[in-house]
Amino acid sequence: MHSDRRSAPSRFAPLALLIGLATILIGAQALAAPATSATSTNTSAPAAIVRLVAAWVRLLPAGVPSGGYLILENRSERPLVLTGVSSPAFGEVDLHRTVSDHGVMSMRPVDRIVIAPHATLDFSVQGYHLMLMRPAHALAAGERVPIILHFEGYPDLDASAQVRTHE
Repeated sequence: MHSDRRSAPSRFAPLALLIGLATILIGAQALAAPATSATSTNTSAPAAIVRLVAAWVRLLPAGVPSGGYLILENRSERPLVLTGVSSPAFGEVDLHRTVSDHGVMSMRPVDRIVIAPHATLDFSVQGYHLMLMRPAHALAAGERVPIILHFEGYPDLDASAQVRTHE
């Protein structure tokens, strides 16, 4: 999935019509920090659909793609579909999942991640991660980089992720 990818036509269009445009509440603090909420840049409706509990990027040597990790809470009564993530700090951001196939670990790209109603998705626990390629500048530990989460049937969520050397 490339950074300029947008959501495909929604299977949840009726849901989007019933709910209207949702304001997405976030807390864009690193895993070590307490979770808080903040309103996304789109404030067209009062419904709190998703909460970004944590977002961080692993600092790796120059030339090596970085990994990104999120913890997302779906606060709605319906499944929430993450269709991609982009960032002006990287030339390309892909959704991936690490899986074991007959004892062999591999990374596979995924087009979307479904978060069940009232469930929490922890990327690192469930094998998901962001592949962050072609950084726009050299990253530094402690820096915050902008990320944009793309959801099916909902506005994009502008947030940030802290660059870290470890979990």
